[in-house]
Amino acid sequence: LQHAAFACRDLPATCDQLADVARHALPIPANYYDDLLARFGGELDVGQLQRRQLLYDRDPQGGAFLHLYTRPFTAGRFFFELTERRAGYALYGAANAAVRLAAMQYC
Repeated sequence: LQHAAFACRDLPATCDQLADVARHALPIPANYYDDLLARFGGELDVGQLQRRQLLYDRDPQGGAFLHLYTRPFTAGRFFFELTERRAGYALYGAANAAVRLAAMQYC
């Protein structure tokens, strides 16, 4: 078992309510958020995502996926993921896998 994922109705609000989430969130490099800003411009509140260390993906139909990873536990092998799917997003955020893997190398 590598990780356990939990779905949330409002991931930013969940992060705000769970203080330990922020303390254990996987730090995401700032350039990830620069890339989001370049891709989505003003239609996305990138600052909100960055403050909470949230990752973001959008599918061609306009569905969106927000997700947060914790730092790994148990000798770097197990972590939690919190997710929120919007507007019928049915994928798994694979576009962010490389970002997560790179960030986990530095924990």
